[in-house]
Amino acid sequence: MEGRSTVFTGEFLMTEKLYYENPGQTEFSARILGIEKDKKGWKVVLDRTCFYPEGGGQPADRGTINGISVIDVQKENGKIFHYLNDKPENDHITGKVDWDHRFDYMQQHTGQHILSGVLKRMGDFDTVSVHQGEEYTTIEIAQQEIAEEEIYRAEDLANEIINRNIPVEAVWTTSDKLDAFPLRREAKVTGKVRIIRIDDIDCVACGGLHTATTGEVGLVKNIGTERIRGRVRLVWKIGKRAYRDYRQKTEIISRLIDMFSARLDDLIEKIEKQQEELVKRARTISELQKRLAEMSAGILCEKAVETPSGNRIVVGRMDDIPMDSLRKAAIKLAEEDSGKAVGVYVCLLGIEGERLNWCLSVSEGLDLPFDRIRRELLPVIGGKGGGKYPLWQGIGEKIEGLNLFLENFKEIINSMERDKS
Repeated sequence: MEGRSTVFTGEFLMTEKLYYENPGQTEFSARILGIEKDKKGWKVVLDRTCFYPEGGGQPADRGTINGISVIDVQKENGKIFHYLNDKPENDHITGKVDWDHRFDYMQQHTGQHILSGVLKRMGDFDTVSVHQGEEYTTIEIAQQEIAEEEIYRAEDLANEIINRNIPVEAVWTTSDKLDAFPLRREAKVTGKVRIIRIDDIDCVACGGLHTATTGEVGLVKNIGTERIRGRVRLVWKIGKRAYRDYRQKTEIISRLIDMFSARLDDLIEKIEKQQEELVKRARTISELQKRLAEMSAGILCEKAVETPSGNRIVVGRMDDIPMDSLRKAAIKLAEEDSGKAVGVYVCLLGIEGERLNWCLSVSEGLDLPFDRIRRELLPVIGGKGGGKYPLWQGIGEKIEGLNLFLENFKEIINSMERDKS
């Protein structure tokens, strides 16, 4: 295969960048200049390409070469490397760029330029960094804060510029002639420089791909702000993403309107009212559970059994009681005889939903052989957990082992006291 190298040695001819000549072109033919295998896949250099390599905050194009997926495109030392899942068999290839993916990021990039230009002009909000993610685009500004009204104003101004359908110009120049351009930020490149200019709105050195006009961006919508490194990061939906976001939120609101039998104007009020009601109900339920725990504890206390040393063992089930209430009940039962000659060993288990809770406690001065309990009893309920004197707690998975756990707890305590006597 004449002209093809299996390793990347020597100098290659510069790859012709078709993506700059016509960003709307998605299919092309080319010749392979070099190919080799590395850890990312098959690394291919072409004499011409429509595939945009990652750079300037814009991700690489996706697509295929001879039907083989292009998994990445990178620019290194002036060469453009296409990474493929498999090895192309022919020197002459046909490439196809995923247009939906490319146009999405063209919208992101141009929309970001419009917004950065607007922010700069309306309040000297300088763009510090930009990230074009798969879900949204972020613009980090130099300021520590920005008022909500200013964000809305930036959004409105940007959408006005989009509606004006202004041409987006790509101009090639050289670094020694940059003074002729009102650049938003200083260019960090030398030699040949590509300028993206949008009327008097924005002008900046940029190697990325952009829409032909501002109208092709469609729409920009702010969806939030974040704090990072003492600065503000603005989060944006741009282009088709903004329309999809609007559609999704409209569907959600429509469902909420139906669920609450409300109008849009009073939807929030009705949701807030229900939230208040739920909080009240939660408090009522918590209080009832507390009373239930106290009543159950009293019943269990009456059924306590005596140990060989004259202490008492309280064991039992307390279902539908949260762990916090179970723990408080165990502590209270153990403390009832605190300071008296007799002490109490407490073992409470309860089913809460699909979970089994367990809690152990002892009166002050009593020992609890928890290592033995962990070894012999926790496997009975598939349990885990721990604690420190005088309280231990955890959960279990085998509800069917609950009664055996309670019976064996009594046996372990009685055995311990007999051994001490």
